[in-house]
Amino acid sequence: MPTQQETRAVSDIDAQKARALADMLEDFDVRVRTALRQQPSDRRWRRIFETAAARVDRAKLRALQAFIRDDSDRLMGMPAFKYLDIPFYLLNKARWVAELDLDRRPPERILDLGVGAGHFPFLAAAYGHQVVGIDMDNDVYARLLELYGIPRLVQMIVPPAALPDCGRFDLITSLQTTFNRPVGRGRVGRTGVYWTLAEWAWFFEQLCARLSYPGRIFFELNQQPWPDTGADHAQELMDLFARNGATVDRRRFTVLFQLGMPLTLDT
Repeated sequence: MPTQQETRAVSDIDAQKARALADMLEDFDVRVRTALRQQPSDRRWRRIFETAAARVDRAKLRALQAFIRDDSDRLMGMPAFKYLDIPFYLLNKARWVAELDLDRRPPERILDLGVGAGHFPFLAAAYGHQVVGIDMDNDVYARLLELYGIPRLVQMIVPPAALPDCGRFDLITSLQTTFNRPVGRGRVGRTGVYWTLAEWAWFFEQLCARLSYPGRIFFELNQQPWPDTGADHAQELMDLFARNGATVDRRRFTVLFQLGMPLTLDT
């Protein structure tokens, strides 16, 4: 457990963040058990999670914990801070390993777009899959990806910049997906100016050019409300994908393409 000094409360840190820091600094295996108690999950998810958690490099984990202790005040001001709670997010992402049957399929090459902290790729790698991620540079993400041993290509995904040529993949994934116009300092802000359907069609061609056939493309979309009407752009995207043959789950905002050849989206 963390010492009182390690979890000191300061006036500009709210109680929720302080509790989260304490959770991240406690004994890893204690946090694993806590996550299992706190998050409802079926037996298969739990098995996937426990398989991956057992593979976390404890020496690298101690180095990460030292990094958190030494720089906690700065880290708690960063949006990516929450992803340092490794057991919570591993268990949260285990559902997608089950959804895509990655715990039962032979090893595949996977390209994960917006790889973030790398929790999902690490779970997949625990079952022999080779995963490459693409995302913007971020200090917290970089530390976690180093812990997990997941390679990342640093690039913003913005039309018309082509995706990097990094070979062919059996599965391309993008989880918690929102593609919009980056704004603000460093062009990392968010707006309600989303990609057009034509830009999605261009992007999909990029994905098909990097897919091995037969192959799969999987999206988990974020809700994407239009600021003026409140309508959900994600629903429009799911309409587009469904018209083009994808299996769409509107309740969970998921999209799965199973392709035997390249597909041009009909917008």
